Amino acid sequence: MQREDRVVWLKKKIKLKMKDTKIDTTLDLLETIHKTCIDKVPTSLTYDSKNMQVPYMFSLYSIAIELTGDSYQAVKCRKELASHVLTRALLEAIVDLLNVINSPDYVNTRFQKALTERKKKLKYLLEKEPDLIAKVGRTPAYVEGVLDKIEELHNPEIDKPNIRKRFKDAGMELYYDTAYAHLCDYSHLDTSTIINRPIGLIEHHLDKRGTQFLVGLIVDLILKASIRFHEFLKTGQRKVFEDLQQKWQAALCDTPLELRIFTNSVKPTCTSFTKQKNRLRPNQLWQAIQFSEQLTDVRLWIKKADELVSAANLLEVEVLKYWSEIKVQNDRIVSIPDRKNVQEAYFLLIAYALENFLKAFLIHQNQKTLKGRLLKKLPGYLKEHDLVQLASKIKFNIDVPEEEFLHRLSRFSVWAARYPVPIDPDDLANMKKLSDGKAYFVAYYKPQDICTIHNIIDRLRKYVVTEINNGNNKE
Repeated sequence: MQREDRVVWLKKKIKLKMKDTKIDTTLDLLETIHKTCIDKVPTSLTYDSKNMQVPYMFSLYSIAIELTGDSYQAVKCRKELASHVLTRALLEAIVDLLNVINSPDYVNTRFQKALTERKKKLKYLLEKEPDLIAKVGRTPAYVEGVLDKIEELHNPEIDKPNIRKRFKDAGMELYYDTAYAHLCDYSHLDTSTIINRPIGLIEHHLDKRGTQFLVGLIVDLILKASIRFHEFLKTGQRKVFEDLQQKWQAALCDTPLELRIFTNSVKPTCTSFTKQKNRLRPNQLWQAIQFSEQLTDVRLWIKKADELVSAANLLEVEVLKYWSEIKVQNDRIVSIPDRKNVQEAYFLLIAYALENFLKAFLIHQNQKTLKGRLLKKLPGYLKEHDLVQLASKIKFNIDVPEEEFLHRLSRFSVWAARYPVPIDPDDLANMKKLSDGKAYFVAYYKPQDICTIHNIIDRLRKYVVTEINNGNNKE
């Protein structure tokens, strides 16, 4: 082998070794997460014997943990079919778990579904295979008695949702059209899956792309379930799994994945041929799902706004001190204090907080167009930073002084509190024409702004939260 060829060969070998190391790292992390799930399971439960929500939820979470371990072992051994089938079972278990957490009535829904399935099987045995009844030591009369009991327990008024609705009610509709569709191809042996397999009794191993996709999906599912489970039971272990979630996100790999997904109005599918630009990498798949879920969760936007206000309150103390030490004579500033000027940073945080409140309301208004879609970027109306425009879109009433103040805040948030100059020289203009037809100076701040800030934040937060709660109650 010539020296040049040997160098190329060594580079390829090193590159492959690095890829294997990445996969091994993610598998090790999955094993750690699985062990943590086992270690943090509550050892005792307190619940009302008439309410089956908690025990049913506990049983489902136990099944999810067991399936996580089984899926991990299958993926680790590169068992292609077993990995996909077990991961699909895990996904369905977690959908049921989240439905139980969301609604205690879901237990009755699943019970009615089980009764319907049992009734079908017993009727088949009674009509088609009576000999099988005798083989297990039962009689047709016994089976008829069981069927009568099922009829007594059956409640036709309880809805028995199909699988898509179960995903939707669990808040996981995106998973149905993406990950679940892909897993079902293997579970149901879709035509494309069979064609792509070698002919004969040859074991088809899971490739690196498939491994990375499945590991990512398994981790995403069990962490999501664990966080909701411990949050609901108030075990105090939620933070442990949130930390693991952050650790996992930091370890995401960029290995390409041949998993095609249609977006927007076209029904997503994993087996259709699409353009190269629509292909998502494995990390992009669950990141797109997480992005879509977090974007449409108005609680997160309000929480972020509250956090920004809290951070601004820390700076407010310094701002007040700064202004109190400014010396003025004959309406002119004659000296300024020798301390850090944090006014612009303070205004920046307040502007971001108001922007989050305003956008929380916009998202609430557009839930019908956002929910159930795999979003890969922010909608155009969420890229707006003009606080006056945003307030107008949600019909939040402001007077002219407040309008002038919001224009000043917008100027600071877009560039004045962040950079020495704006992107566009025209943005250096410091006069703004307001709704009363007059032009106002918008490149300053004053001590009275703090009172204005408190008033607007209190009023806007109350307006947004009230409107969102009223909308949710109507639904």
